[in-house]
Amino acid sequence: MKFDNLKWIVATLVALFWAIILTCDALTADFDGDNVVINALHLRAITKNTGGRGSLNYGLYVQENDKHYQIGANWADCFYYDTFVDNVKPGHVIRLSVLKTNGLIMNNDLLEVVNVDVDGVTYLSHDCARDSIENQKKILPFAWLLAIGLFTYCYFKIYRKRKIK
Repeated sequence: MKFDNLKWIVATLVALFWAIILTCDALTADFDGDNVVINALHLRAITKNTGGRGSLNYGLYVQENDKHYQIGANWADCFYYDTFVDNVKPGHVIRLSVLKTNGLIMNNDLLEVVNVDVDGVTYLSHDCARDSIENQKKILPFAWLLAIGLFTYCYFKIYRKRKIK
């Protein structure tokens, strides 16, 4: 019986640890001018990717280098992909605003794009990406608390059934 309680405590501590890390990562996302670099580059290709967890993101490739610029899943819904593909062809000059640092746990080698402009048309708005992160800052802590609460409720529900039997 004591071992069951220890497993529950360890599982809860691990869940709290990840909740704190992921929440802090969202809370430290920085979109100010000091953390953004604007590049004017020639488009080579764009890809639409669905990751292993079903999250949608977009990869941008340019002629000037072999780097992978990514519009992340956090603000992929802000990107007008269909309009971009219809109007922007390889060779067009695109202005990309890229984050210098991507938070606490994100790979800082990843070139995270927060704004895309082509010929004065904005296909990914810096403001929309910022609003998406601001919404995460409000929702994420409550979502983790809810998940931990549900985990605790389920554990005690199962524990009581075992204890009754």
